[in-house]
Amino acid sequence: MDAIKKFEQVHPQDKGKSIPAPADVMAKYKSTIPPLLAELWEQSGFCSYGKGFIWLVNPDDYTTSTSHLFKDYEKPVCIMKTGIGGVFFLSGDAVHYFDPVAVEVSKLGSFSLKNVFNIVLTNEDSLSEFYYLPVFQEAYPRLGFPAYDECYSFVPAIPLGGEISAALMQKVKVREYLLLLSQIG
Repeated sequence: MDAIKKFEQVHPQDKGKSIPAPADVMAKYKSTIPPLLAELWEQSGFCSYGKGFIWLVNPDDYTTSTSHLFKDYEKPVCIMKTGIGGVFFLSGDAVHYFDPVAVEVSKLGSFSLKNVFNIVLTNEDSLSEFYYLPVFQEAYPRLGFPAYDECYSFVPAIPLGGEISAALMQKVKVREYLLLLSQIG
């Protein structure tokens, strides 16, 4: 897709790793998500990029597991997850990111979703410092592709005394991991 061409050059879409977006989900969120996201859902469904590093997600799958994490935000809509359990979500007109290492939410400035894809998620420094791509890539050969409902987790979780090390990562269920982080954050 031309709108996210730069992003797809850095993180190619994973072939055969897509779940069609149900019509009822499309209808439910069409008026609250950016047109770019609606177009991506229509074309590719809930798909992954970069060997599972980024997944477009069904917001309904994250409502329960993120309700405590995002309780201070008006009508949060989860739209993407990272391979280490980070979650991008919309609230109002802004894109926010939940960092599972710091267990905190940050607003991605005034970036549009297109710019989040093509600037934020392609910047080498950001990918390393904020999204932990090098650690994900180091753990990938040992842990394999994280499925739609999975992510890599530092074990123990960083807030519980864990260390940022690929050797200490395990594949876990992402929603349960987010519920755990919501209890300790």
